[in-house]
Amino acid sequence: MIRRAFIYAAVTCALLLLTCRVFAQDAADAKTQTSVTAADSGSHTETSFSGSWRLRMEHWQWFEGTAGEPNYTMGASVLRLAVTQKRARFDWQLEAEQPTLFGLPSQASAPAPQGAFGLGANYFASNGAWSMNVFPRQAYVRLHGLNSRTTALTLGRFEFVDGLEMVPKDATVAALDRDRIAHRLMGNFAFSEVGRTFDGAAFSRSRSNWNLTAMAARTTRGVFQTDGWADLDVDVQYAALTRNMQNSSAQWRIFGLGYHDGRGVLKSDNRPAAARSADHQEIRIGTVGGDFIKAYHRKSGTADFLVWAAYQFGSWGTLQQKSDAASVEAGYQWNVPAKPWLRAGYFRGSGDSNPNDGTHGTFFQVLPTPRIYARFPFFNLMNNEDAFGELM
Repeated sequence: MIRRAFIYAAVTCALLLLTCRVFAQDAADAKTQTSVTAADSGSHTETSFSGSWRLRMEHWQWFEGTAGEPNYTMGASVLRLAVTQKRARFDWQLEAEQPTLFGLPSQASAPAPQGAFGLGANYFASNGAWSMNVFPRQAYVRLHGLNSRTTALTLGRFEFVDGLEMVPKDATVAALDRDRIAHRLMGNFAFSEVGRTFDGAAFSRSRSNWNLTAMAARTTRGVFQTDGWADLDVDVQYAALTRNMQNSSAQWRIFGLGYHDGRGVLKSDNRPAAARSADHQEIRIGTVGGDFIKAYHRKSGTADFLVWAAYQFGSWGTLQQKSDAASVEAGYQWNVPAKPWLRAGYFRGSGDSNPNDGTHGTFFQVLPTPRIYARFPFFNLMNNEDAFGELM
């Protein structure tokens, strides 16, 4: 164990030194890059280069199981480099990602129902003890009007997050939209070492107070698997109408989401194992819903209110899908030094109590970024009730 920890520390130090050298080179090249952009500005073309390098060491001490090793240390490096060009009638971006995983635990799991001991077990199941890969994170062309991006059509591989179709002008509404609405059903899974993107098309049309967005795509593999080249046999269709109201202190959104999973994998539900193993039908689920955010600004502070709700229908293999979820939250932020923000809320995602009625009543969270709503990976928004209070 000491030898392994020493190796991890040495690798981390080497990567940090190399990162510092890269940053120094970036500073030396900054003048050259600026001159290229200035030269292109006359022809309405702007080219930029960006990148990031994230190094992470994780030590897990999971609950003791009947078998396996719940304590382990693992490491990861994620390098992302991108080139973006904005032109008069279209933009494009190419972004490469290079994830490296090392020290993944081979014994961090136990037989059901205990399962995986933390996220390290998920990485090992997808990659083995060590993995390194390179793949295109994003590669798209965005068509738009002449020197205007209020109407745009994006084609290729891109990131997509539901709930972020429009950036609210009000700071309180924007914070709640980003932290308590977005990523609930579709997100980029940014906390993982690989992440998620989509291959397809997205359309957006914006005016001063409203936005219409539509998207159809297949999701990439990624998330825990470093080989992010290929797609999964999973496709989604999404549309949303978002509007700002009352001097941007309120915002509402209505949305519809279609999900199809043709992989034929074993489904997770409360039926007996034999019944689930015999179910080879595809999953087709429709989700409709909406949300509303309101900020009440006063001299002493700002009160806020938020509601989000969704209903699902369709088929979960041979079962009929009928499920729902809803969240209600409220808070108050005082206009004093440090601006303390007190918030409370309640969430409910439906479950299924009867395995024999031919209906799957458990809410399906589709393709979210779960960590935003569960900082520790103990739970998700399916078959769950969650009441919270927080002071920020």
